[in-house]
Amino acid sequence: EWEAAPRLAENIARAVAIDPSNADSLDTEATVTEKVGMALLAQGDLAGAAAEFAAGAAAWDRLSARDPSNLGRLRARTLLANKLGDVRLKAGDPRAALAAYAIALAIRTDLVARDPNNASWRRDLFYSHYKVAHAQLAVPDRAAAIAALRAAVEVAQVTHAAHPDNEVYANDLAETRGELAAELRAAGDHAGARAELTAELAIAQRMAARPSPRPGWAKMIAEVTAALAALPG
Repeated sequence: EWEAAPRLAENIARAVAIDPSNADSLDTEATVTEKVGMALLAQGDLAGAAAEFAAGAAAWDRLSARDPSNLGRLRARTLLANKLGDVRLKAGDPRAALAAYAIALAIRTDLVARDPNNASWRRDLFYSHYKVAHAQLAVPDRAAAIAALRAAVEVAQVTHAAHPDNEVYANDLAETRGELAAELRAAGDHAGARAELTAELAIAQRMAARPSPRPGWAKMIAEVTAALAALPG
């Protein structure tokens, strides 16, 4: 389906070069290059995908500079930054991934500051911290990864507190606490790991007690209970 997409992207790039002020062309360039990047990624062409994602990000940057009030475009820019980071991480370059993730993190922090009650944007911010944590583990820098996981937990806590019956937000918080516990245990902080696992267990138990709970909560309760029993001390 996307065999002709690279040629389409080239033609759009020419149109942008002829008239850089054409917002429609820039918008189309950003969208098409992202799709070309995804097609190349599916083919295993990491370098080609990264180049397309970078080109799309540059188009979003030019659009956002022209209209900083367009928050939808700012969010779109973060999605491409994360895709570029994912490709860099998959290619074995976690520091380059962190540079891309940092762009998304900065924009998402700003978006949440503008609208703290926007749960979707808060979840975006949560995922940015989460992605940074996994890139830091690949560096490897466990201390930085733990700090990023703590930041992700803090964001997820606020979102979960505002929407206590939302399964997705509860799962985000519970699972991230579990990952944080694993890294704390690996770092020798058994007390910290126990605190995170205990908090994860409390979330799972509360969600499991609701009417018609999903089976995943019972599984989480069993796994966390076993992890707590296995902790030294």
